[in-house]
Amino acid sequence: MSKFAFILIGILAISVLNLSAQVNVATPSSIRVHHFVVKGKTAPRILRDLAEKYRLVIGVYGSGNFSFVEMPIGIDVEIEDGTLADVFDAIADRHGVSTHQSIGSVTDQQFEWHQDSNGAVHFMQRGAPFSLVDVIVQSFDYDNPQWPEITNRLRNVPEVSGWLQEHKCSMPGEEIYIVGEPPEAWTKFSLHVRNLPLSSILDQVAGESRTFYWRAAQITNPDPCYVNIQWWL
Repeated sequence: MSKFAFILIGILAISVLNLSAQVNVATPSSIRVHHFVVKGKTAPRILRDLAEKYRLVIGVYGSGNFSFVEMPIGIDVEIEDGTLADVFDAIADRHGVSTHQSIGSVTDQQFEWHQDSNGAVHFMQRGAPFSLVDVIVQSFDYDNPQWPEITNRLRNVPEVSGWLQEHKCSMPGEEIYIVGEPPEAWTKFSLHVRNLPLSSILDQVAGESRTFYWRAAQITNPDPCYVNIQWWL
């Protein structure tokens, strides 16, 4: 066999492997789950834990008044034998419903979820969309992003700034509305985004920083409207 033929075969083999890796991207329905039991945890906390365990980027977002968005109640989820998609379905159905209420009695606080084309899973509060995450950002470059400076950078993105002005909303620094412990310093990475929705930027930050979780909320009442974006609980 000639040297050229050997190299060509090697290139083809690598191409096949790369294609296979792209096609066989893990989906929630392909991840088996056994004896999954959670009692009294809020949906965002369960999702944060799942994101860390499976190293799967999960974004949670919605809008509403402070108590609606910031004070979810604990729920129970139990899957004896199923998939991660079954867990997600159970979380979506039970969010905002206490264990003493019938499922569906608080439907406006339930979630909808889907897996984005980039592989990240997005949970949206049903009936409470947050249009900022869908805003298309034409250009965003950031070398070595860190918390909390990234909030300032995002706030000054023209498309984000325009949305905030249009909706008479502010985006205070993350340290003002911190809940729990702030994230550890992120490992060095860079962002170079062109014509992608803000949610994809948040997905990239969550994946590259190895936090795997992000949450975005628009608080509309009782305080003046503000936006909170964070990568921790």
